[in-house]
Amino acid sequence: MFDPEHHQLAARLIERATQGLGGTQLIAAIRQEFPDAPLRLIAHAGFIAITRPSVSPEALSSIYDMAICARRPDLKEMADA
Repeated sequence: MFDPEHHQLAARLIERATQGLGGTQLIAAIRQEFPDAPLRLIAHAGFIAITRPSVSPEALSSIYDMAICARRPDLKEMADA
């Protein structure tokens, strides 16, 4: 269903969220590690991440926060630039 890049991003999202990053900080950290990943791909990886049974509640909250931020118009404009 999803390619290895989605799963790699999902794993990294969980790792960074577990470290306490959330929202735009989480997006920025992922973009540093995966500079070619579009915001849409990061959001899709967030879906994969939250459906993993082993993800902690703290990481879930951070990833949800990231997903809400990813929908912000200013971030979408930055992603399109």
